[in-house]
Amino acid sequence: MKQKFKIFLAQLNPTGGDIEGNFKILISARERALKEKADIFLAPEMFLSGYPIDDLVLRPDFMDLVEKYINRLAKKTKTGPAIIVGAPRNDNGVLRNSAFILDEGKIIGFRDKSKLPNEDEFYDNRQFVPGDLAGPILLRGLKIGIPICQDIWDPEVCECLKESGAELIFSINGSTYYINKMDLRLNVAISRAVENDIPLIYVNMVGGQDELVFDGGSFAINN
Repeated sequence: MKQKFKIFLAQLNPTGGDIEGNFKILISARERALKEKADIFLAPEMFLSGYPIDDLVLRPDFMDLVEKYINRLAKKTKTGPAIIVGAPRNDNGVLRNSAFILDEGKIIGFRDKSKLPNEDEFYDNRQFVPGDLAGPILLRGLKIGIPICQDIWDPEVCECLKESGAELIFSINGSTYYINKMDLRLNVAISRAVENDIPLIYVNMVGGQDELVFDGGSFAINN
């Protein structure tokens, strides 16, 4: 593992359903990351499609467009920082809420959300199937665990990542705002970092989708 990494947190505002527009936002932000000589560009949960995306993911033409633009993003990584970005994934006919890991001009892997919320403002179980608990992915010499939003609220997920060799946690999120939410997030993240003796980076989206507000608040904490 190299001793110094520069991680660019893309705390950005996607538009639900506007895949091409969200792609352009990502490319523009990555140009800044390239100038900053970042190693890894980290974008929020489901950013490419927007979130929550509801039943649009049930349309084959929509999922084909997601795949097209994920591949276009991957090609951009032949030079400059690697990209980790959230998007829906068609897993042989099963829909997943996934993080795509892009580097060297290709998709080098993905990780699926394993703890799907089905309460309050979210009902991911309507469209998505939970993924298996997965280990870290090796990216530029660093073993990275990539839990997706709800995953860090369940101690099991980060524990599994640490036990399977993760050196750092990148948590990508589409987390909504309510009073005192930031304190609650921090308490959860600190618990995961302390329990597993591991640094954690948290990136969240900003903006609004229907009645929901996403308040950013991205942060990094040490172990």
